[in-house]
Amino acid sequence: TEVLVEGLLKPEGLALSPAGYLLIAETGTGRLLSLDPDSKTLSVVAEGLAIGLAGGDDLPVPFLPTGVAVADDGTVFVSADVDNAVYKLTKQ
Repeated sequence: TEVLVEGLLKPEGLALSPAGYLLIAETGTGRLLSLDPDSKTLSVVAEGLAIGLAGGDDLPVPFLPTGVAVADDGTVFVSADVDNAVYKLTKQ
């Protein structure tokens, strides 16, 4: 067992990109991260995403995991539980 990255704030959805990078939805920060598993380099793909639904007063945090999927062309899709949407992220 090998730890690839530590210190993330509520990581949920994971997907593997065509280039071999691990995409991670970090719901505690509203970011989508990319991790190179060989070098363990972590970079921000997108931020300001409405992900990571919080619990209400005296209520537990709901179990609504954020999903991440990657198409063959590298387009990334992220489900957003806060605003009930799906984001489409393309390379610029």
